[in-house]
Amino acid sequence: MSSPNPADTVTDTTVPLSFQPLSQLSHLVQQQMQQQQQQAQQIQQLYELVQKQMHSQPPAAALDSSASNRTQSPVVKPAKPSTFSGGRKNNARTWLSEMERYLIFMKVPVNEVVPFVVTHFRDAASVWYDNICQQDAYKHDIQNWDTFKQLFLDNFQPGEASRTARSV
Repeated sequence: MSSPNPADTVTDTTVPLSFQPLSQLSHLVQQQMQQQQQQAQQIQQLYELVQKQMHSQPPAAALDSSASNRTQSPVVKPAKPSTFSGGRKNNARTWLSEMERYLIFMKVPVNEVVPFVVTHFRDAASVWYDNICQQDAYKHDIQNWDTFKQLFLDNFQPGEASRTARSV
């Protein structure tokens, strides 16, 4: 019988040959777990950073990613138009002019102009609008801004004030 050849035996005595793949797998699992922990930490840091930025900026600027790249101009908010009651102290033409300036500035869509305007009616003006909407002759036309203005002025602009306004 011949003696075993030393070249044929495994020289690595620390890990038996049969356990080397298991050892590599264990090492890979440990690396994967470390990477996941690092990613979890990064996600937490990003979350905290986003929270901090959201609380330090106004809501509109937080949603606009380019807001930090430009200077912020103040938001212009015009005064809301006054209400109109239809009383003798109200000047219908002046009120209507005020309302039209507001509508233009706020870019109110045409189909929302009349519904918006009548939310500013009080007392006699509100009753007038409710009544005119019930009349078959005006039921549909009243939603047209030009028709609305003419009916409004015909009803609320006193004759004398109308003449004075035309002569100016």
